[in-house]
Formats: sequence, C-alpha cells, structure tokens
Amino acid sequence: ILMTNDQFDQGNAIRTEHGGAPFANPRNGAAGTLRAKDRAYRVETTFFAYGALPLPDSGELGGSLAELPHSEVLSYVAGLGVHTAAGTDVAPVLAATVEEVQTRVDAIGSLRATLPFGIDGIVIKADLAADQREAGSGTRAPRWAIAYKLPAVEKITRLLSVEWNVGRTGIIAPRAVLEPVVIDGSTVGYATLHNPADITRRDLRLGDQVMVYKAGDIIPRIEAPVVHLRTGDETPIDFPESCPQCGSEIDTSEQRWRCTRGRNCRLVASVSYAAGRDQLDIEGLGATRVVQLVDAGLVADFAD
Repeated sequence: ILMTNDQFDQGNAIRTEHGGAPFANPRNGAAGTLRAKDRAYRVETTFFAYGALPLPDSGELGGSLAELPHSEVLSYVAGLGVHTAAGTDVAPVLAATVEEVQTRVDAIGSLRATLPFGIDGIVIKADLAADQREAGSGTRAPRWAIAYKLPAVEKITRLLSVEWNVGRTGIIAPRAVLEPVVIDGSTVGYATLHNPADITRRDLRLGDQVMVYKAGDIIPRIEAPVVHLRTGDETPIDFPESCPQCGSEIDTSEQRWRCTRGRNCRLVASVSYAAGRDQLDIEGLGATRVVQLVDAGLVADFAD
C-alpha cells in the first residue's frame, strides 16, 4: 500500500483543510493513513498485490497456488481483478541470467524519477515454487527474495544553523537547519546530525554547502560538507555548555551527550510517552493532562 505523488498532494490538501499538519512524505502519509481511526476525512492510497497465500482448508486452489511459479500466481490474481504492478512502467519480468537481472535493474533505476510513486529499490525473486521451497524462509523474510537498494538521491544545500534538542530520555541531539531543498518530491529543511563527535569528525561549519540525502529514502541526513565550495565566511558550530532544555550540567562522557537529569529533564514528554497507546495505554492521559499534573506539583519525576 502506497501513496502516489498525486495522492500525496491531494491528501495533504484534504488534511490541511481539516486543520491537520501535512504529511512529511508519501511513505509516512500511507503509514499514518493505515493506522488512523475515526478521521473526519478520507485519503486515497494505492494497493499493489505482490503475491497470494492460500487460506487454511482452501482445498484444490490452495494446493495449486503453492505449486505455481510466482509469475503465474501474479497473473492469476491480476485476472481476478486484483491490482498488481503489471500495468506500470516497472512491471515484473522474468529474467533467466544475472545479466538479464542487471539489465532490468538498470532500466528501472533509469525510470525512477519519472514514476508516479517513489521507490528505493527492486525486489529480485526466485520464480519456481521448488526453488522457493529449497531456499526457505527466515524469521522475517523469505530467503528466495532479495532487495536491491538504489542509490540515495543527493542534493547540495546550505547549513544555516544547528538546533540542540533534548529527547524524552535526556539525550541531547543536534539537528541541522538547512536552506530548504526538494529531495524525492518532499521539501527538506532539517537533517539528522547524530552527535557532537559526528559534527567534529565531518568538520561541519555554519554556512557550509553540504551534501544531503535521505537514509532509507526517509530520514534526511548530511553526508559531508562540500569543502571546495567554502568561501572563508563559514564559522564553527558552537556546542552547548549546559542542557538547552533545563540548564543542568551535561554528561559528555559518551558520544551521545545527555542531560544529567535524564528523563526528568523532559518530564512531560517522558510521562506522555509512557502513557501512550503502545506502552501503558492509559486512556485520557495525554500531553495536556500531563502538563496540568506537573504544573500542579502532583508529578515531580518519572516514578510518580
């Protein structure tokens, strides 16, 4: 399930009309739409079938599906009216040799920028059911299929400043503020910088022209400064001497700096996270109520 580029634009228009923040990118938009409950609006997504599994006690059909080549399984489900990639410019093809596989990979890579949806790689699969059985499956994925990752799209932009944000566990994380640049259809204005040691190792400076890419086609990161474009006006990045959130001392003994108050530095964020749906799932205890409890003095640390 994915969002095409057009669906992403339409979804953001609908979302902002209803007072919501726009999706960051099509992948996040599709994932958020699948998880959403009780929305006052609908956002379109696109489904592509990439296989078929027999249900228990499905009889002769189940047995035949298990013996068909993968290409024939896809043709069968497409004949039933299920949407597959067969009608796209990157339709599945059969390849008999490594050279044919590489030719198809190169062809899909050359089409990447013109596709109506984003891709970050190509899946290469064994076609025959006997070959699939022989290869078997691991705990997370079949061994008869492998993903070939395409190179990340890189762009050059300017490093304007560095923000120092404190996470819910007290980790102090630097974030690069960039001159906005469009990468893979979305505008990037921030990028991950990992930790202070990473900034020093890369010799990053404010005003640098930097190479930016999306790790896994999702998270913007700085690859390196473009040193030959320096003008001499670039300045060193100042590291914080105290916690930017609460002013406490900073533990710099490890690569990832941490506020000495730990979770208590970001008490509201820590308690809100712990009460969330995927943790303790405390109904009604959202960020607003947590702020009220902290302001009233009823919650002073994470244990409360």
